[in-house]
Amino acid sequence: MVDAPPDCPAQCEPERRRAQLNGTPGGGPPPPPRGGARAAPPPPPPPAGRGPPGAAPPPVTPPPLRPFVGGGPAKSHSPPPPPPPWWQALQAAQAAQRQQEEQAAESAAHRLRIQAEATAVLPDEPPADQPHVHCLFRLPDGGRLSRRFGLEQLVQSLYGFVDSRGGGGLWPGQFHLVLQFPRRVLPAARDGAASCTLLDAGFAAGQQEALVVEPVAEPAGSPP
Repeated sequence: MVDAPPDCPAQCEPERRRAQLNGTPGGGPPPPPRGGARAAPPPPPPPAGRGPPGAAPPPVTPPPLRPFVGGGPAKSHSPPPPPPPWWQALQAAQAAQRQQEEQAAESAAHRLRIQAEATAVLPDEPPADQPHVHCLFRLPDGGRLSRRFGLEQLVQSLYGFVDSRGGGGLWPGQFHLVLQFPRRVLPAARDGAASCTLLDAGFAAGQQEALVVEPVAEPAGSPP
């Protein structure tokens, strides 16, 4: 009797099954099936904490909350340190400059109001062909003024004219009008001569009089 060839399915099938179950004699993996096809690898095990495919995921439990204790080092409530001396000196100088500027602005606005009020009550200048006296004024700041006045006009109109032009830096009531030759101080309304006219004061038509604006002995320290 002739033995069957090694590839006989009837004789090789038991051995192939035995080799698949028990492994090869050398302990290696079982031989691949005929035809070159390899057996599919077993599916990987499911991840830890998960069930089989298709099963609902297990509930996630959040970690327990720990109470908040503190937030860093304790904050100091002590007052901030004072600024350096040079900074204090700078702030004081700037404050003083602002105060001076504000006072100068207020003084300039007050002077403009006085000039406007004096101009509003100043009588009209008479024409050159009518009887008048020509007055020349020398101011303390070096300025000069000139204007014609009627003899029937008040001496106070001379003071009002100087006030309407700024008074040479002097405020109303801080100066006198003085005639030089001979020296004579013209009375103002504050001196009780509110109704004194130029004719009463000795002025004559066609004359030219020079008057000096002189500060009073004790000028007021602040504008009226």
